[in-house]
Amino acid sequence: MLNSQSAVALFDRLGRNILAHRREPERLANQALLIQNNSRKSLDLYSAWFARKPLVPVLLGSIFSGLAVSLQSIGVRNRTAKKAKQQIRPDILFIGHLTNAEHLSSRYDMYYGDLPELCAGEGLSVQRLWINQTRKELTADECKNAPDIPILSRRMPMADELGMFFRLCWDAIRILRGQEGRQDVQDCPASEVRRHRWFIALTHMGHRTMGALRIANQVANFIRQTRPRVVLFTYEGQSWERVLCKLVHDQVKDTSMIGYQHSVLTPGLRNINVRLGAGCDPDHIVTAGKVTRAVLLEQSNFRANEIHILGSPKAITAKKSETQSFSGTVLGVPEGQLSEVRIISEWLLAGARANGDIEFVLRLHPLTSKADVLRYYPELNSAPENFCISDATLQEDLETASWLLYRGSSIVLNALVKHVRPIYVDADNSHESTNIVDPSLEWCRVFQNTEQLTAQIILDRDNRTMARHTRVDAMVKASKYGADYFVPFDLSPIFRVLKSQSVNQKV
Repeated sequence: MLNSQSAVALFDRLGRNILAHRREPERLANQALLIQNNSRKSLDLYSAWFARKPLVPVLLGSIFSGLAVSLQSIGVRNRTAKKAKQQIRPDILFIGHLTNAEHLSSRYDMYYGDLPELCAGEGLSVQRLWINQTRKELTADECKNAPDIPILSRRMPMADELGMFFRLCWDAIRILRGQEGRQDVQDCPASEVRRHRWFIALTHMGHRTMGALRIANQVANFIRQTRPRVVLFTYEGQSWERVLCKLVHDQVKDTSMIGYQHSVLTPGLRNINVRLGAGCDPDHIVTAGKVTRAVLLEQSNFRANEIHILGSPKAITAKKSETQSFSGTVLGVPEGQLSEVRIISEWLLAGARANGDIEFVLRLHPLTSKADVLRYYPELNSAPENFCISDATLQEDLETASWLLYRGSSIVLNALVKHVRPIYVDADNSHESTNIVDPSLEWCRVFQNTEQLTAQIILDRDNRTMARHTRVDAMVKASKYGADYFVPFDLSPIFRVLKSQSVNQKV
């Protein structure tokens, strides 16, 4: 297997070796140096290396894409910098993400929820900054809907873009020619070391590396101008986060960086749990709940006093009832990729044909449109009558569901709390690296085929298959796990950082 565990471990080791000796922003920006996790989506970024394809013809396109992005910046002006000059020093700066232009009028941030308002209500001065993730440059009229929230441009001025590109080119040459660290990997095949360095050098100049460097530089410029006491930013172990920490720690000495672990953690995580040192890490990590803090404490090299529980807008309360009738529907919740929609849909269709008295419901990810799905997978147009694509709310779908088919969706945590039995669709033997649910939970299932799904439906509808108290105990334990994953907000970690910062500045 080309992306086997040993191949991933070798790639990871070689990447960390290159990074260990130089940690300038240009090098930190290349996400190929640190694999984010072992998921198929993440490893696909390195498919040319794993598949041993000729690197130069495959990856030269990344160079041209990087240069093309630079040339697209003609005429771009940095509106964000002008807004920043008008700000006074805030207590806390929230680095958020604008994923949909419709959120401009609502000011809603899907990562922080009402956390900025909660902080303001406690007397903290708050500033917000949005990274534009809408895939288009916003007009001045669109930005007027949120006049007090600066939004980063998707491009920097052309001189900055070209300067960034040529710095990356120079560092790529240093990677190819450099001898530092080679003695640390002498036990690795020389051909693999050489091929890896070529891969890194070629990806170094691509649009992904440039994108990470662009975001980090723009945010760092804003921080230099506003000088917030605390910066709270989403933290997933992505390359732009490392670059941002490095820039701020080198240039703004009196600002504390807090990384917010806001999303689910997969068993194969590799980057978020690594402390690089040299100013490349957050000063503190705050987590979405108890479960993720425990995972980071166990798997990371961060200290216990650097990891705190902040909470999440996704917090849900554990269900008090201890009943589960298994008389409802099978709910499928794919991620936003069309390939994942196909996998879940195929299981739902097969289940619907084999179980005519059970309803099978496909709930699409917010980033996926029904029209796109039907064009991509036209078989859904001729689905059995007991299959449908949901137009209900998540709450409504979970209230009627008895079983949940999932892969990477965090909705599985809501299902646990609601006493819905989760079934991981292990269509590609990936559950050990991508299943976010603790495998020790007896309530949960991992299936490789739809025949197992049908058998489980039959078993669950027959109350004699399991002693009731055993089933209830497993269900309640799983429900607590789901409720502990995302907990309500607690602002005390932020106040502790602000207090310690004030003490340190006085000293």
